[in-house]
Amino acid sequence: MPHLIDISIRVRTFVAFGLVLLVTIGLGSFALVQIAVVDRAANDLGGKAMPALFQSSEMLNAVINFRREEANRLLSVTPEDGRYREGLMDKYAMKAVDVRKTYQPNSAEEKTAIAQFDSTWPEYQKSTISVVDALKAGDNAAARKYYVGENRNQFDALNLTLAKIVELNERAGRQSYDLVNAATDRARLGVIVALVVATCIALAAGMVTVLTTASPIRRLTGVMAQLSGNDLQVTIPDADRRDEIGAMARAVGIFKSGLIEADRLAAVQRADEAEKTRRVGMIDALVSDFDARSSDALASFGAAATQLDSTAQSMSALAKESAQQTNIAATAAASTTTNVQSVESAAEAMATSIADINSQVGYAKEIADRASDDIRRTSTTVVGLTQATQKIGEIVTLIQAIAAQTNLLALNATIEAARAGDVGKGFAVVAAEVKGLANQTAEATDEIATQIAAVQKVSGETSSAIQGIGTTIEELNAISTRIAGAMDQQGASTHDISRNVKQAAAGTREMADTMVHVTRAAGESGTASAQVLQAASDLSRRSKSLQSQVATFLTAIKTA
Repeated sequence: MPHLIDISIRVRTFVAFGLVLLVTIGLGSFALVQIAVVDRAANDLGGKAMPALFQSSEMLNAVINFRREEANRLLSVTPEDGRYREGLMDKYAMKAVDVRKTYQPNSAEEKTAIAQFDSTWPEYQKSTISVVDALKAGDNAAARKYYVGENRNQFDALNLTLAKIVELNERAGRQSYDLVNAATDRARLGVIVALVVATCIALAAGMVTVLTTASPIRRLTGVMAQLSGNDLQVTIPDADRRDEIGAMARAVGIFKSGLIEADRLAAVQRADEAEKTRRVGMIDALVSDFDARSSDALASFGAAATQLDSTAQSMSALAKESAQQTNIAATAAASTTTNVQSVESAAEAMATSIADINSQVGYAKEIADRASDDIRRTSTTVVGLTQATQKIGEIVTLIQAIAAQTNLLALNATIEAARAGDVGKGFAVVAAEVKGLANQTAEATDEIATQIAAVQKVSGETSSAIQGIGTTIEELNAISTRIAGAMDQQGASTHDISRNVKQAAAGTREMADTMVHVTRAAGESGTASAQVLQAASDLSRRSKSLQSQVATFLTAIKTA
């Protein structure tokens, strides 16, 4: 059994049904040979032995009837009766001569016996003429002397010769009958042995199919059900086999690896999303802090503007503090830009991984498609095997027709034997045996037809099993398609993430540029603080403008 799993299902199927087919062909050939033997024996019996037996019996009856009418002629008391008896004698003599002309001896002993008949019959005819002539002359004493003398001896010799010929023909008929019986026994034994062998092969083929094909498929089906339930710890059985089952198991292993990789990527994506959320929260915190600090600075600038006349030095110090806070905000914006760029790189790497997974899923789908094509070709081969068994059924039908014809010939022979009366009884028995043999042959061919039907049934079951395999492969293909669809969705989501991160990066770069401008404005504010006494009104205006710009900046940051 371990070696069988290294052979493909198609080869195992061909071998099993090939063996059954060979046994069936051998059974049919053996039946044909035995039918030919029976046919030859029946031909010998019906074409040689029985006709010879009938003809020899007719000659014997004709000679006996001739002798009886000769005795009646001897006892005739009137001329009319004498002429009537002589006419019957001529009739029986002509009958014996006519039958002799058509009689053909079949053996050397028959030829010797018929030669004796040919030499004795004319002499017997001559002595009979002497008896009749004596009776016509009125010499009854001389006629009786001829009748009980030489004439009787010649009749006895003819009677013994014809009886021997009849016995030889009966012996030949019995030999033909024995041949028919022997052929029948051989045919019966051969059919029984062939049926037993065919049954054993069919059972063995069915058992091998169940153990090497059906059971592994059930195991793979159970594994696939566990995988569909997200049980990724299940072990893939039969992956080391070298047949189609092994290929299916390895394909399921690829699907399992794909599911494991998909779970890993999903976990990575969840971690990336958590990190993104954390960084966005950090940016929000920085913006809030910047908002608070900017609000404080602007409030300080407003207070300084109202008290400009008396607190110029305090406003200068406040300008320096504003510059420091602006530098801190610029540093935070640069850090945010760096972090967003890292998120962008991770999103691009995840998109590349998802594209690679899509490629692997496509390869697995291609393997499933090739397996489906192999299953369709195997199904076509099983259909061809079914057609071959149908042709064998046609041959069996021909054998049944031959048996029916033999039965008809036996029936005709029985009718002819019945017409022959007591002489044909032996032939009637033989004809009945031939008819029984024909019936047995018909029964044997019916049994062959039954076995062929069993082969066709096994072919149908094998075809159904192959269709089940095809259905399983189609389910695998559907799973691959669903995985591919899921990967496409993941890819689309990843592209969306990458696009959003790029937009966030652009926003952080804009924020950094704005912070540069703010820093520059803070410097200008420090320079302007030296001229605060001369430009109090201008400082108040600039303070309001700065407040408006900061509010716009914060709004843009929150929107981004």
